[in-house]
Amino acid sequence: MLKEKRKEYQLTQEELAEKIFVSNKTISNWENDKTKPDIESLILLAKLFDLSLDNLLLEESEMVKAMNQDIHRGRNLKKILLLVSIPLIVIILLLSWITYKGNHLSIVPLNDVEQIELSTKNLNKETEIKGKVKLKPYESVAFVDTVVKNKMMYVMIHKKPQLIGNTNEFIFSLNEKLQSDHHYIDQIEKIVLTYYDTREVDGFTNFELTQSFPEKVIWKK
Repeated sequence: MLKEKRKEYQLTQEELAEKIFVSNKTISNWENDKTKPDIESLILLAKLFDLSLDNLLLEESEMVKAMNQDIHRGRNLKKILLLVSIPLIVIILLLSWITYKGNHLSIVPLNDVEQIELSTKNLNKETEIKGKVKLKPYESVAFVDTVVKNKMMYVMIHKKPQLIGNTNEFIFSLNEKLQSDHHYIDQIEKIVLTYYDTREVDGFTNFELTQSFPEKVIWKK
């Protein structure tokens, strides 16, 4: 039909292409049924040849089928993009959460430590520090850290953000930590729970630390 109308209006492929803003090759492909016009081109052709768009679509039933196929392809593409994007979003959120967790460790305040005790009355190789803390729903105990200064062991309970697998309990082997830091159990005269990192306050005596920062005595020789 397109070729017939073009000849009826005594237009070359080049002239028709200029009028509807496409290339000569595009007109040739349409006339040889290699490709089909899009809806914008159909509107321009209908105006140029003084045809109603309905009639043009009815005459070119294959064109309508092609348009429908293009619409379905577009819908399928959207579905595919949606299916691909959801896992990517989940991965990005997980990576963001992991980064957030790693950068948001904090020490549990003394008032939030509900229970803490030593497993033995006197310090020995089997002694463990264990207990329970009060946390928010999205928090969990991360680890127990210790610092030995002037025959005193300072204990800090660290917490971290966590959505699943949360725990508010901790257990800590005293001997393993002391050996890794080249200290010995018989050197320790006092163990205290604290809310500050003693490594960041070098130069203070034990008395000054006690007066300046809150702490709770866990064990004393």
